[in-house]
Amino acid sequence: MLEDHVFPIASDDPAVASMAEPVSIAVRAVERARIAAGERVVVLGAGPIGQCVGLVAIERGAEVLLVDLQESRLALSRELGAETLAWTTADEVVAGARRWAGSAGPPVAVDATGVPAAVRAMIDMVASAGRAVQVGMSVDEVPVRIGSLTEKELDFLGVCCCGTGEFAEAVAVVERNGPALARMISHQFPLAEAPQALRFAMDNPSDVMKVVIRS
Repeated sequence: MLEDHVFPIASDDPAVASMAEPVSIAVRAVERARIAAGERVVVLGAGPIGQCVGLVAIERGAEVLLVDLQESRLALSRELGAETLAWTTADEVVAGARRWAGSAGPPVAVDATGVPAAVRAMIDMVASAGRAVQVGMSVDEVPVRIGSLTEKELDFLGVCCCGTGEFAEAVAVVERNGPALARMISHQFPLAEAPQALRFAMDNPSDVMKVVIRS
């Protein structure tokens, strides 16, 4: 039924309410990864989706390490309760993740970038019998040694969209975390300037976290 896909939300700020969509992807990723309280989770990419994955995982009692190139994004991650690691090289990030999670590696690693080097780092760092979750999208190809999947017995999971129950949970996450999610909104544009907003987001990736277009 169509009405099953419509959810009221208790938020005074429409921009914050709009964050239910990226949060829904994070809820799906956390569900697919079967993240449990007490687990250590590494998230590669501290953009809106990566930040939301970290937020939802922390809500479930996990400890989260967010990895990114930009210190401004890592600073926001720390404000939201995650630990952080600056991206340098794939090998150094894998080593850093293992120092943080333990020599076996984290039981869960999530790539929210779609960048081949980060995807490969995710697979290399995750522990044996761990879960590697691909959320970031791209058209790139990633060279992966097949033995790393079989020898480590990894679950390699993709995430694209959520179901009705997961979207309902995303709405609840937004209602509980409005101030935190508001910090992810870096720019707002009126509807009449929607084309300019899209161009601005594409032309200024280092300055933009989340752009919201308001009616």
